[in-house]
Amino acid sequence: MKTNILSLSILIAISCCSVFADQTPSDAQSQIGAQLGITHDSITQLLDKMDQQSQTNDGMAHADYKKKVVQENAKIKTALSVFESYLRDSLFPELRSDLVNYNSIYSSNQYSEAQKTILLSNMSQQLNSLFSDASGRYNDAVFKVLSTLGPDPKEFITQAGDCATHSHGCSGNHVGEVSDRISLKNYGKDFYESNILPSLEDQCFSRSCISLTAADEIVFLSLASDSIGAPITFQTLDGHEFIVQGASLYPDVLASGKSQQDPMLTTLMFVMGGTAFLPTKVQQLPFDINEAELSKAEHHSAF
Repeated sequence: MKTNILSLSILIAISCCSVFADQTPSDAQSQIGAQLGITHDSITQLLDKMDQQSQTNDGMAHADYKKKVVQENAKIKTALSVFESYLRDSLFPELRSDLVNYNSIYSSNQYSEAQKTILLSNMSQQLNSLFSDASGRYNDAVFKVLSTLGPDPKEFITQAGDCATHSHGCSGNHVGEVSDRISLKNYGKDFYESNILPSLEDQCFSRSCISLTAADEIVFLSLASDSIGAPITFQTLDGHEFIVQGASLYPDVLASGKSQQDPMLTTLMFVMGGTAFLPTKVQQLPFDINEAELSKAEHHSAF
């Protein structure tokens, strides 16, 4: 079961490509409208794929997972709705205002070419500053969505970067090559149990629920970072590009190394591959649980 889920996760992640394409030169409102349409379609596809991922047809009960996944998918849907509203109602209108001003100057007959050159140069500087600031806020909004299921990827990759740069920044084994630094062993058992396990263990009373939850997080992080986290390029009427930079799951210090794997996804995959890093209380959980057993387990945990 775990092998099948992992294979599905990887296939979905590989098949998903960036849905944000460069806009052709046109008026700012048309470009923003097109981008909002792309964002909406991306979100719809993401929700559909997450719903497909959460289906279980292996003949087992999975009572705790089936209950948990409904709530998790509802959280994702809400977070994506908030994200889309933020782009539509806040971020994009700010960009539109200066893009419109730039295009107005470029199209105007009231200025000489020399005057336009000076004015557009000043406007370009303003737009570069605006888009730089917008990129930071866009990244924050993306990472807020990515943290919906529990772990904070931004915090995780920051610590992963520290781990790759300074051996004393990691608990556990000595830091070796960059390609080895993203493995779970280099974060140490304490790091894993405090940063990853809580979201997987939450509402789970069986090991299968924890594994299935890990698979969901792998798929969600892969799909979301490749869709809503991609860079967005706008063009002015004279063909100049201004980019809202995307959110990267890769620490800079790792991006130039031997491995391009995302450290958080790598860590989650350890949960799929075995129980070596699972604490004793998790290893002692039943593999599967039915509704009657779940009711008893929930009642017991409440006290």
